[in-house]
Amino acid sequence: MADGLSFEQILRRVVREELARALPQRRADPTLAPFLAACWAFSGGKAWTAAELLDDAAYGRVGDLLDALAAIHGDRGDPAKRLGRWLERHAGAEADGLRLVRVKREAGAWLYAVTKV
Repeated sequence: MADGLSFEQILRRVVREELARALPQRRADPTLAPFLAACWAFSGGKAWTAAELLDDAAYGRVGDLLDALAAIHGDRGDPAKRLGRWLERHAGAEADGLRLVRVKREAGAWLYAVTKV
């Protein structure tokens, strides 16, 4: 195959490029890039739930994560619910070479991961 890529890799590239052209660009969300970077530092690409993310931020295990979460949910309402809705809206979003991926539903909660693009 061209450039040593498999058919599947070429197909994925073409589909990604066509989707990028066809879909309107999302408005830039200033919270996305810091959130993805903090989640990458937290998980290293492993899947997590919104509750796990909030728990780790509350216990201060990842410094930037607390700031990123505060920027998303602020002081209003239920943080878990606001984070869950934010994650749903931003699933598939990319910033600074990282992508938010909704992995699967497990025990009633969605698992998410941050992957490198």
